[in-house]
Amino acid sequence: MFGKPSSRFDSIAEGKEAYEQNIVKPDFYALQKKIVVEDGVVKLQIKEIEPEVSALDHVGVKQVILKKNEKLFVKSDFKGYILSNFTDIATQSTFSDLCIIYKEDVDLSKKLTESFLGEIDYSQALQPGEFLDITFKRQVGVGRQYLLLDSWYRDWTLGKLYIEPGFASSIASPFTKFLGVTRKNVAASVIGAILGMFGGFSSQNSRGADNAILSASFATPVAHADAPYSQSGYGSGSGSCSGSGNRSLVVSYYNPQDKQFVSIDVIEPRYAQSSTAAITIPEEAFDGQGLTKLRVFATKHHKVSGIAIVADPTESDVGKTLKLTKAELKRTGDNCVDVLSQPFNKTYVETLPGDVLDLEFKGSQVTTEEVVYVLSVGGVYTVATKEEQERAGNWTTRLDPEARAFIRNVYRDSLNHHKG
Repeated sequence: MFGKPSSRFDSIAEGKEAYEQNIVKPDFYALQKKIVVEDGVVKLQIKEIEPEVSALDHVGVKQVILKKNEKLFVKSDFKGYILSNFTDIATQSTFSDLCIIYKEDVDLSKKLTESFLGEIDYSQALQPGEFLDITFKRQVGVGRQYLLLDSWYRDWTLGKLYIEPGFASSIASPFTKFLGVTRKNVAASVIGAILGMFGGFSSQNSRGADNAILSASFATPVAHADAPYSQSGYGSGSGSCSGSGNRSLVVSYYNPQDKQFVSIDVIEPRYAQSSTAAITIPEEAFDGQGLTKLRVFATKHHKVSGIAIVADPTESDVGKTLKLTKAELKRTGDNCVDVLSQPFNKTYVETLPGDVLDLEFKGSQVTTEEVVYVLSVGGVYTVATKEEQERAGNWTTRLDPEARAFIRNVYRDSLNHHKG
């Protein structure tokens, strides 16, 4: 749910209703940072670092032991994962005659495959309406084949940020001329996000760029990225309700009989960090000669940073489920273990901007480094209202430097794209 468009709604009440009708699926992550187990305890934190509120239904962690050099990829339907290694993936992608074409004549096969394998750092930006055409052949004697699609970034917006006068004054010294008309509680939108989220600018090198962003933001009081809308028709139909909508990569295969593309899946890229989706290629996607043509179509500005093929990987949703032993909402001190340990029980932990949820799971010490932790989270989120942000207090002051830098960099990238 962390940045997944289909988990975002106009209100938490609307989101809960959709979640309880199974319209919204829980999210699933293979944690990329190394997890340290201390005395058999895995410690994690969930931080609400944006002007948003969330309703969390459950949180779970699985500990998966891997073979040497094995990698874990989450299935695009979030119903388990596959296991393979880069050697097999490279061989199978080559053997399948994988070909990736951008703008009908730009061959990106080598770049995007090597980028997926970590041999180079490359990503291809796709503007709304642009696409990649992918062709490959079915491998003889194998079962299921998967398209491995690594993607990230989408046009992004913060919700409105309401700033307290004292707080705004205390950090606004470089921007006094801009804040002369905002000496009361105001909806500062992206301007407030720059001031509040980033708390001033500690890097001399970035000051000029950040001032430019602030100036541009002041002339852009309306969020620059479209809110998601519902593909399924669920919601108010106002254009800003839930769903992947125009913030996704649509994967389809070409049907030569009907001479049209048939949708296989909809991928929701994360807005700041790449993630890989393992997409099942259905049998009907291959023609009589065992060839298939897939299309990855961008409905918003996205980046594709790797593509590969894997055949007959180990398919699994197993792993050691770790028991949740601590879940404390730091703002209130509430113990949330019972709520977050029981999926789909219609009770939620609701967070405000700036909130931190401390989690502890009972794990086991693993001697090998070949282990990965898979996090599952169920819930929904929405933009925080003025009243909710007032309840949270001056929450931007509670953000750690890493969170501030994270949001600033994402915002700069998004705004620069919007300007150009």
